[in-house]
Amino acid sequence: MARGSSESTMAQVTLGRLEAEEGALPPVCLCCGKPAALYRVHRFGWQPVYSYLALLLTIWPFLFLTLLTRRRMRVLAPWCPAHRRYGGVRRMVLPPVLAILTAVLVLTTAWAAAATGRPLGGMQQLVASWTGGFLLLSVLLIARLRTVRAVEITTESITLTGVAEAFAAQLQLEKGPRAQPLPVRAAS
Repeated sequence: MARGSSESTMAQVTLGRLEAEEGALPPVCLCCGKPAALYRVHRFGWQPVYSYLALLLTIWPFLFLTLLTRRRMRVLAPWCPAHRRYGGVRRMVLPPVLAILTAVLVLTTAWAAAATGRPLGGMQQLVASWTGGFLLLSVLLIARLRTVRAVEITTESITLTGVAEAFAAQLQLEKGPRAQPLPVRAAS
Protein backbone atom coordinates (compact mmCIF):
# COMPACT_ATOMS: atom_id res chain seq x y z
CA MET A 1 0.00 0.00 0.00
CA ALA A 2 1.60 3.28 -1.06
CA ARG A 3 2.00 6.16 1.34
CA GLY A 4 -0.20 8.44 -0.68
CA SER A 5 -2.99 5.94 -1.28
CA SER A 6 -6.37 6.57 0.25
CA GLU A 7 -6.41 3.01 1.66
CA SER A 8 -3.55 3.62 4.10
CA THR A 9 -4.65 4.37 7.62
CA MET A 10 -2.56 6.11 10.21
CA ALA A 11 -2.16 5.33 13.89
CA GLN A 12 -0.63 6.88 16.98
CA VAL A 13 1.95 5.15 19.19
CA THR A 14 3.88 6.08 22.31
CA LEU A 15 7.46 4.87 22.52
CA GLY A 16 9.72 4.89 25.54
CA ARG A 17 12.96 6.86 25.22
CA LEU A 18 15.13 3.76 25.36
CA GLU A 19 13.22 1.77 22.73
CA ALA A 20 13.07 4.82 20.45
CA GLU A 21 16.74 5.79 20.70
CA GLU A 22 18.09 2.22 20.61
CA GLY A 23 15.82 1.04 17.79
CA ALA A 24 14.04 -1.65 19.81
CA LEU A 25 11.13 -1.42 17.40
CA PRO A 26 9.49 -4.06 15.19
CA PRO A 27 11.01 -4.46 11.70
CA VAL A 28 7.97 -2.89 10.03
CA CYS A 29 8.17 0.38 8.06
CA LEU A 30 6.92 3.32 10.09
CA CYS A 31 5.23 4.83 7.02
CA CYS A 32 3.58 2.01 5.10
CA GLY A 33 3.76 -1.11 7.27
CA LYS A 34 5.82 -3.18 4.81
CA PRO A 35 8.81 -5.19 6.06
CA ALA A 36 11.67 -2.87 6.96
CA ALA A 37 14.97 -3.13 5.11
CA LEU A 38 16.96 -0.82 7.38
CA TYR A 39 16.93 1.22 10.56
CA ARG A 40 17.86 4.87 10.23
CA VAL A 41 17.94 7.77 12.67
CA HIS A 42 15.19 10.35 12.32
CA ARG A 43 15.06 13.41 14.58
CA PHE A 44 11.59 14.44 15.67
CA GLY A 45 10.75 17.84 17.11
CA TRP A 46 7.73 19.05 19.04
CA GLN A 47 6.57 22.15 20.84
CA PRO A 48 3.37 22.86 22.76
CA VAL A 49 0.40 24.07 20.74
CA TYR A 50 0.07 27.21 22.88
CA SER A 51 3.44 28.44 21.58
CA TYR A 52 1.79 29.08 18.20
CA LEU A 53 -0.39 31.75 19.83
CA ALA A 54 2.73 33.92 19.97
CA LEU A 55 2.34 34.30 16.18
CA LEU A 56 -0.56 36.64 16.93
CA LEU A 57 2.03 39.12 18.21
CA THR A 58 4.63 38.69 15.44
CA ILE A 59 7.28 36.20 14.42
CA TRP A 60 9.89 37.28 17.01
CA PRO A 61 7.98 36.26 20.16
CA PHE A 62 7.16 32.99 18.44
CA LEU A 63 10.82 32.30 17.66
CA PHE A 64 11.81 33.14 21.23
CA LEU A 65 9.11 30.90 22.69
CA THR A 66 10.13 28.13 20.28
CA LEU A 67 13.69 28.29 21.61
CA LEU A 68 12.36 27.88 25.15
CA THR A 69 9.77 25.14 24.61
CA ARG A 70 10.92 23.00 21.66
CA ARG A 71 11.87 19.42 22.46
CA ARG A 72 13.64 16.96 20.19
CA MET A 73 14.23 13.23 20.27
CA ARG A 74 16.28 10.93 18.09
CA VAL A 75 14.47 7.77 16.97
CA LEU A 76 16.21 4.81 15.34
CA ALA A 77 13.26 3.91 13.13
CA PRO A 78 12.57 1.05 10.70
CA TRP A 79 12.09 1.98 7.03
CA CYS A 80 11.29 0.01 3.88
CA PRO A 81 13.33 0.65 0.68
CA ALA A 82 10.67 3.06 -0.63
CA HIS A 83 10.85 5.24 2.51
CA ARG A 84 14.55 4.91 3.33
CA ARG A 85 15.02 8.64 2.73
CA TYR A 86 11.85 9.67 4.50
CA GLY A 87 11.84 13.37 5.26
CA GLY A 88 14.87 14.09 3.07
CA VAL A 89 12.92 15.81 0.30
CA ARG A 90 11.06 17.93 2.85
CA ARG A 91 14.36 18.94 4.47
CA MET A 92 15.75 19.90 1.05
CA VAL A 93 12.69 21.75 -0.28
CA LEU A 94 11.23 23.46 2.78
CA PRO A 95 14.13 25.83 3.68
CA PRO A 96 14.33 27.35 0.17
CA VAL A 97 10.53 27.75 0.05
CA LEU A 98 10.56 29.51 3.43
CA ALA A 99 13.48 31.69 2.31
CA ILE A 100 11.64 32.65 -0.89
CA LEU A 101 8.47 33.51 1.06
CA THR A 102 10.51 35.64 3.47
CA ALA A 103 12.26 37.40 0.57
CA VAL A 104 8.90 38.07 -1.14
CA LEU A 105 7.55 39.54 2.10
CA VAL A 106 10.59 41.80 2.56
CA LEU A 107 10.61 42.89 -1.09
CA THR A 108 6.86 43.57 -1.09
CA THR A 109 7.22 45.68 2.05
CA ALA A 110 10.13 47.60 0.48
CA TRP A 111 8.19 48.06 -2.76
CA ALA A 112 5.15 49.37 -0.85
CA ALA A 113 7.37 51.84 1.01
CA ALA A 114 8.99 52.99 -2.26
CA ALA A 115 5.64 53.30 -4.05
CA THR A 116 4.19 55.56 -1.35
CA GLY A 117 7.39 57.58 -1.04
CA ARG A 118 7.52 57.22 2.74
CA PRO A 119 8.44 54.43 5.17
CA LEU A 120 5.69 52.15 6.33
CA GLY A 121 4.08 52.98 9.67
CA GLY A 122 4.06 50.69 12.67
CA MET A 123 0.60 49.27 11.95
CA GLN A 124 1.49 48.57 8.32
CA GLN A 125 4.65 46.74 9.42
CA LEU A 126 2.64 44.74 11.95
CA VAL A 127 0.10 43.73 9.30
CA ALA A 128 2.96 42.73 6.98
CA SER A 129 4.48 40.64 9.78
CA TRP A 130 1.13 38.96 10.50
CA THR A 131 0.64 38.22 6.81
CA GLY A 132 4.14 36.81 6.49
CA GLY A 133 3.74 34.74 9.64
CA PHE A 134 0.45 33.35 8.36
CA LEU A 135 2.04 32.39 5.02
CA LEU A 136 5.04 30.75 6.71
CA LEU A 137 2.82 28.86 9.14
CA SER A 138 0.59 27.70 6.27
CA VAL A 139 3.58 26.29 4.40
CA LEU A 140 4.80 24.50 7.54
CA LEU A 141 1.37 23.02 8.26
CA ILE A 142 0.93 21.83 4.68
CA ALA A 143 4.37 20.19 4.84
CA ARG A 144 3.30 18.30 7.99
CA LEU A 145 0.09 16.84 6.55
CA ARG A 146 0.12 13.05 6.39
CA THR A 147 3.60 12.73 7.82
CA VAL A 148 4.96 10.74 10.71
CA ARG A 149 5.40 13.40 13.38
CA ALA A 150 5.70 13.82 17.11
CA VAL A 151 2.62 15.05 18.96
CA GLU A 152 4.34 15.02 22.35
CA ILE A 153 7.87 14.54 23.63
CA THR A 154 8.62 14.15 27.32
CA THR A 155 11.82 13.22 29.11
CA GLU A 156 10.73 9.56 29.09
CA SER A 157 8.70 9.07 25.91
CA ILE A 158 7.70 10.24 22.47
CA THR A 159 4.22 9.99 20.96
CA LEU A 160 4.16 9.67 17.18
CA THR A 161 1.14 10.08 14.95
CA GLY A 162 0.80 9.22 11.29
CA VAL A 163 2.49 5.82 11.67
CA ALA A 164 1.22 2.82 9.72
CA GLU A 165 -1.46 0.68 11.38
CA ALA A 166 0.68 -2.41 10.71
CA PHE A 167 3.58 -0.88 12.65
CA ALA A 168 1.30 0.02 15.58
CA ALA A 169 -0.23 -3.48 15.62
CA GLN A 170 3.19 -5.17 15.53
CA LEU A 171 4.48 -2.88 18.27
CA GLN A 172 1.48 -3.74 20.46
CA LEU A 173 2.01 -7.44 19.75
CA GLU A 174 5.68 -7.26 20.77
CA LYS A 175 4.97 -5.24 23.90
CA GLY A 176 2.28 -7.68 24.98
CA PRO A 177 -0.58 -6.81 27.29
CA ARG A 178 0.23 -3.94 29.58
CA ALA A 179 0.48 -4.75 33.26
CA GLN A 180 -2.47 -3.50 35.24
CA PRO A 181 -1.58 -1.20 38.16
CA LEU A 182 -2.19 -2.57 41.64
CA PRO A 183 -5.29 -1.17 43.34
CA VAL A 184 -4.64 1.47 45.95
CA ARG A 185 -6.23 0.85 49.34
CA ALA A 186 -6.93 3.46 51.94
CA ALA A 187 -4.83 3.24 55.11
CA SER A 188 -6.78 1.90 58.08
